Amino acid sequence: MKYQLLVLALVAVSASAWAKAPSQELLQERAAFALGASTEHVVIGNVRKSGGMASRYDFTATVKGVTSRCYVTNSLGNTSDALCSTPGKGASCDALSQAAGRCR
Repeated sequence: MKYQLLVLALVAVSASAWAKAPSQELLQERAAFALGASTEHVVIGNVRKSGGMASRYDFTATVKGVTSRCYVTNSLGNTSDALCSTPGKGASCDALSQAAGRCR
């Protein structure tokens, strides 16, 4: 039983180490959703990877000349939604907050 758990843990660690990085198109889709924009209007740049088991990908997303800082996490090939912060709007001013009239 201990041997099986050890093998399972090693497989999980190996799979996360070899997990495919999110594509430019996926980052564009996730940022577009977070920023409330069309995918074709989002330009992705400055992608940097950090982290271990759950890799974090920091990047910029530019929509109509306004650049936001975003990130996603990727663990075992599953990529999270993007979290974005736009200068002057604050980290919590996403599309849902804008629709609710909570942004300044």
